Amino acid sequence: MAVAAGNWYTSFVISPAYPDEIEKMESLQPNHMQVRVIMNRRTAVVLGVALLVLTARAAWAHDGHIHTIMGTVMERDAQAVQVKTPGGETLSIAITDKTRVVRGKQKAAVADVQKGSRVVVDIGNGEDPLIANEIRLGPLPVAPKK
Repeated sequence: MAVAAGNWYTSFVISPAYPDEIEKMESLQPNHMQVRVIMNRRTAVVLGVALLVLTARAAWAHDGHIHTIMGTVMERDAQAVQVKTPGGETLSIAITDKTRVVRGKQKAAVADVQKGSRVVVDIGNGEDPLIANEIRLGPLPVAPKK
């Protein structure tokens, strides 16, 4: 059996006196089926990771616990409040008739939610559109002593 030039094993010295060694070396070459299996495994891993990433959003926004947003009020009107998070993202959160506003353990009015106020907003399950169930206001600023 002659050794064709350009194969990966042509750099080795192969003696024609040992034909079974040549066959053994030829069997070490990956065939097309082995390459397909490797590519299929790689494709399966990539698709699996993509599936995990795409379903992660659903896992974070599932029912069963309360999602909260913490930040500073940038603007408020009768229907919504814009809150800037510590990460710099500004979120618009709807205010409804059912929205409760509290400061500490005391009830407060929606009018108490002023621009610049620090708030923690309970948005329920966290799905769009964001609707405020409860807005917790930070403590009132202490007046400086004179």
